[in-house]
Amino acid sequence: MPIQLTTNVSIAKMRSSSSGYFQMLSGARRAAGACSPAMVVRQRAGEDDWQCLGGCGRAHAVGAWVRILGPTGPKFLDEGYIEATGAPTIAGPTDNIRSSASITLSVWNAIFLREAVSRVSGGRAAWVWLLVEPVAHLTILMVVLSAVRHGITLGMDFALFLAIGILGYNLFRNAALRSMAAISANRALFAYRQVKPADVVLVRAFLEGVIQLFVGLIMFAGMSLLGFDVLPYDPLTVMLVYVLFWLFGTGLGLMLSVGSTLIPEVGKVANLFFLPLYFISGVMFTPAMLPPQVREWLLLNPIMQGLELARSAFSPGYTTVTGPDLGYVTAFAFVSFFFGLALHVRFARRLLMQ
Repeated sequence: MPIQLTTNVSIAKMRSSSSGYFQMLSGARRAAGACSPAMVVRQRAGEDDWQCLGGCGRAHAVGAWVRILGPTGPKFLDEGYIEATGAPTIAGPTDNIRSSASITLSVWNAIFLREAVSRVSGGRAAWVWLLVEPVAHLTILMVVLSAVRHGITLGMDFALFLAIGILGYNLFRNAALRSMAAISANRALFAYRQVKPADVVLVRAFLEGVIQLFVGLIMFAGMSLLGFDVLPYDPLTVMLVYVLFWLFGTGLGLMLSVGSTLIPEVGKVANLFFLPLYFISGVMFTPAMLPPQVREWLLLNPIMQGLELARSAFSPGYTTVTGPDLGYVTAFAFVSFFFGLALHVRFARRLLMQ
């Protein structure tokens, strides 16, 4: 596409002429010359025209990539491809200019494909372990906890009770922890100015959401084949709660990605924090089993409230307690998400330079 050069003086367009020269028109002055396929153009200090730096000869290739530098230093202004024409004409002001939305979507698509290939083929049979891990987790918990749940009435099948908790907590945890490491894992991509740190964090969180969605569907389908009743009583509430889990995990991942990049010890503390959080989030027990004083404190945890709402939506006979509020979980999810985005805006330059 033709290059659009935006400077303090005016807007210039570049195309190669039929003779192999390139021409640029900037304001009322014109500079002409020829460059090699790897040409670099720099604005002359204090002037309204441009000069070719390095490899300036008559030969160049159509479609060569051109990089525009600043007048006095390596300040990056623009880049693009040379487009051959039959005459040294100037392109129109809106020719081949992509919108910000289209560029962002292209970046997200490329990062998603890169992350998906890395996640699924990162090791031997990596895609198998994505399913084996939650199934093994569910099986071990069923065997261990079956001995201690005598006399406790849940109002739903024990295996389904555990599956809802494991899938919900894994969705939140994986979105947060894997997003936290997204910046360090994709630092090489920041050489492209279109890629921002927030892009790699959001795309990795989205990929984790897609993976956990397929894992959950396969797990529930398998349980249904084994005779379990896995059809939810209120499917919309179940879907909303799991979306809020993902949004909460993504928001926490945005915040932790900034913190762990600027202060590496933040990542180590966060990894330790998720272990006790697992035991106090109600994955293996219901708040109805706890004394009222302990229950009131643990229900401040939005993960526990979300799991209670999801289990109640699966089975209307589920034994729950008063206190879980969908608005409470929603507030935590959205506040964490937008606060994480605000941190990325505030520290965008430092994240790129770190």
